[in-house]
Amino acid sequence: MKKAILIGVIAFFMISLASAANVGASLTVPPLNNSTLTISYSPSSPQIGAYVTFKADYENENGTDIQNAMVTIDIGGQVYNMTYNPSLSAYAFKKQFNSEGTYFFTINATKIGYHSKSESSSFSVTKKDDVPYSDSPSYIYINYGNQSERLHAVPPYGIINISLPGNFQRLIITNKLQITYGNVNINLCKNDTVDIPKKSIFYDCISINLYKIKNTQIENSTIYFKVSKEWIDVNKINESSIRLLEISKNSTKTITLTPLNEDSKFRYYYANVNFSDFIIYGDKLPENETTNITVTSQSHAQCYSIFSLCWYWWILIGTVIVGSYIVYFKTEETSEEEKKKAQSKINRLNTKLEILHKEAKKLEKNIKKTKNHKGKSFGTKIKKLKELHEKIRDTRDEIVELEHKYNIKPKTTKRK
Repeated sequence: MKKAILIGVIAFFMISLASAANVGASLTVPPLNNSTLTISYSPSSPQIGAYVTFKADYENENGTDIQNAMVTIDIGGQVYNMTYNPSLSAYAFKKQFNSEGTYFFTINATKIGYHSKSESSSFSVTKKDDVPYSDSPSYIYINYGNQSERLHAVPPYGIINISLPGNFQRLIITNKLQITYGNVNINLCKNDTVDIPKKSIFYDCISINLYKIKNTQIENSTIYFKVSKEWIDVNKINESSIRLLEISKNSTKTITLTPLNEDSKFRYYYANVNFSDFIIYGDKLPENETTNITVTSQSHAQCYSIFSLCWYWWILIGTVIVGSYIVYFKTEETSEEEKKKAQSKINRLNTKLEILHKEAKKLEKNIKKTKNHKGKSFGTKIKKLKELHEKIRDTRDEIVELEHKYNIKPKTTKRK
């Protein structure tokens, strides 16, 4: 089915191109008008049973509303039409939410003659009760909205692996001192609450802060995230300008990003960070000049008829179809073979990871039983435990990289 569609699209494109070249035609393709889309919702912190109003300001480059456009909102896979409200000078939609949780939504706006726009955000519907805060000497809480996950205390040079929502995928914290209790609080933020350069385009943001966990207990922390290639293409983003901005109480700084890999839909990055607010954004490419396309006809008009193409058009179409077949089958065969090899390597690395975890757990028990914490033997054990955790981290990073590169769904394990 996929092959038939591929052939049909290619053939239709080539025939349409041939038939469009009319005798003596001089065709100028006008540029699309610039547009902007700003989205918002209210109330900002809805509780169960509340009605949430979504707004979309779809404007031209002069700041005037673009009316009679097709504007839709996708909330968790359900798509609704938004209607223009003159009193709000915006497209609007209202919906009641009767269940607690985090909701992600995307608003798309399009009209002939203008650039189509798409913006996404999220919000949480909560109960009146707050999430738990830990003063227990035995547990660490990972809080996201009104949801909470409980972890046991982490020994020196242990690793806390936290799954993050949305485009932020995970946060890996390596501690140098034992963490016995506290909180890691995580919240997604909205694009209307952040401050980035005027010519830059917002992508996503997140807030991560600590409660009763001191920075002196942390060795390092690494955040992993992905950036949509569709967002890059639609907004004409200069890929080299994609940045992660770290905003704390006293400073704002740009964090150096390390590209991890990419697939057909996303580019993946990671960065070493502190704990604060993080914003992903990028700059647009310079505007290109309008391109005028002039098509000069040949002397025989029948060469451009849909049903009587010139002989060279048939050769060109046949070449494109055969070439597409070869590329399609070769790529599919190579991709599956490489994915199998990657899965086999991931299985071996997971086995290695289990062995390293067992060794580390055994050594941790041994350290706890040691009464003399000042002797040479105790220092050697601590050093060896640190080396084991570094191997665990390196192995885990290698698994993550392979999973991203070959789009392999990671195994999920329950934390106790």
